[in-house]
Amino acid sequence: MSVSDRDRPPRVSVVIATYNWSSVLRHAIASVLDQTLRDFEVLVVGDGCTDDSADVVASFRDPRVLWHNLPRNSGHQSAPNNEGLARARGAYVAYLGHDDIWHPSHLQTLVSALEASEADLVYSVTEVLGPPGSGDRRLVGLTPGMHVMRLQAPPSSILHRTALTREIGGWRDYRELRVLPELDLLQRTWDRGRKIVPVSELTVFKFPSGLRKNSYLERKSEEQADCRRRLAREPEFRYRELMDTLKVLAGRHPELVSVVWTPDDVAPGSAVDALRAVRGLPLAERPAAPSVPPPPLFADAATLRSFNRRDDVGPVRFRQALHAGDELPADGLFLGAGWHDFERDGWGLGFRWAGGPAQLVVTRPSRGRRALWLEVFPGPGAGDRPLLLRVRDGSGVERGRAELAGRRRLEIHLPALAGRGATVTLEPVGGGRRIPTDPRVLDFAVAAFDWA
Repeated sequence: MSVSDRDRPPRVSVVIATYNWSSVLRHAIASVLDQTLRDFEVLVVGDGCTDDSADVVASFRDPRVLWHNLPRNSGHQSAPNNEGLARARGAYVAYLGHDDIWHPSHLQTLVSALEASEADLVYSVTEVLGPPGSGDRRLVGLTPGMHVMRLQAPPSSILHRTALTREIGGWRDYRELRVLPELDLLQRTWDRGRKIVPVSELTVFKFPSGLRKNSYLERKSEEQADCRRRLAREPEFRYRELMDTLKVLAGRHPELVSVVWTPDDVAPGSAVDALRAVRGLPLAERPAAPSVPPPPLFADAATLRSFNRRDDVGPVRFRQALHAGDELPADGLFLGAGWHDFERDGWGLGFRWAGGPAQLVVTRPSRGRRALWLEVFPGPGAGDRPLLLRVRDGSGVERGRAELAGRRRLEIHLPALAGRGATVTLEPVGGGRRIPTDPRVLDFAVAAFDWA
């Protein structure tokens, strides 16, 4: 590098705050030097370091990588960050935690996004990785398209114009704040009316020391080393990490998973018939008679599983038995055909809408008269009049009726049941209206049901 190159301000000043963990610091610095955008300086600021961090910085023998150590430890990266801001010569400032790793495209992605949007501050998506074996993975900084206040953006994901912090002030001492200093920085940027733009690209891999017990005592660096190794060797590394994280999120949030849709009519061939009708295709010719008649619903565990989620309105003990194996439980009580998908209200309570006849299925019933209760309420399909709900058994005989004008507990007395099972149908009378904001018919809903 010539004297003139050294005198020319870099495009980006990268600030790395560190404290007595030189083994991970080595990988953080290397991930900056691996960047596709090459016009930067790296300001490594020790928070009163007493280990060999200065030697690690010097070992890179790169004039762009500079070391400065604060005289005493402050306890948080805010003080080293402010020291880095005071020394920054670049038009833009980016931060990198000493135990985090950047994708090689990180700086180019953020600088391009900031300049294209004329933003004051941008941040990318961060994959937050829990300790090995924990299975904990999260995505931070993923937004619907605009910055939402109170949204977390780790320091390693942030890039801003250097002039921004000279206007609003730098990083505040954590001991003066009730929130994290990075949230305070975003809040002050927001309050000043400065433009914050999220960037929907995964460019940061974060290994939070706060999730790793004794991390500053053991000072391990194997995870960071493996991350850099995979970044160098696996062109699809980010894609694989995203898929692994999505699997974890889908396990926590079943609504993210696309489940098999089963139509209300469970007659043989009805699933394909429904799809053909949507496509505008005629129904296929039917054979004179099915070669193998389908099992009744009360004996069909696979179909009942498609109707009944693990988290649903039916009795928990029966759902657990249904999903644990192929044997249907005695006196089991399940949803049959005719229900819309499971939902939750504003208080987190689950319910199911029905827009016509909807079934409840009994498996392997014991003998004797049975009493069944349901917590039900009418929907907009009934209009402004009370909804009449009739209860019929499998032979079509009416077993009870109730008028729904509000939420109520409905009790049904079934006849003696024998054999492998039975089906009860809840049939609304006087419903069927649609509302402009929902394509479904919502006649009534069931929030819970069980044996009395």
